[in-house]
Amino acid sequence: MREYTSLINEWIKPLRKVKEFQEIAKVEDLEFQRLYGLADKALLNMFIEWADETGIARLEKITGIYSDVSDPLETRRTRLYMYWLEKAPYTEENLRERLYAMCGSLGGYELNTDYPNYAIEIITRVKVYGVFDQITSMLDYFLPANLELTLLNQLEGESTTGVTIGSPVTVAMIYTIPENH
Repeated sequence: MREYTSLINEWIKPLRKVKEFQEIAKVEDLEFQRLYGLADKALLNMFIEWADETGIARLEKITGIYSDVSDPLETRRTRLYMYWLEKAPYTEENLRERLYAMCGSLGGYELNTDYPNYAIEIITRVKVYGVFDQITSMLDYFLPANLELTLLNQLEGESTTGVTIGSPVTVAMIYTIPENH
């Protein structure tokens, strides 16, 4: 919060000594301090990194993102980072930027590429509920289909985040009706 000096310091010296003006200054100081606090809050809410619940909700409304009521603030913040970082072409540098934004720091992920063998390995260390799911959905459309992805989330003894992988199954049956029936 910015420095605020009492309003009475801005008045001329004869007015500072009058009891009524001192009381007026006290009331106005309270209002100005409240306004300064609201202005600081509005400024912080303009940025994803420092926004509170109100700021995140406002940014989600601007971007057209609808979050689940049960989503924690960090998951919603990560979803907004993904939206703002959405740009083409998809390069390794762009992937690193996204992972940095979603994992929180350079130590929050490892990216190992083996392009001659069409393989990429990503190891994350996210602990916030829902962020790993956001990473998997981002990688689903971000990575080319010809790369084999190995994705791991390492947690240090607290809990684990699982990945559910589904694959379609088709059952084909052939019925043969003999001619003599």
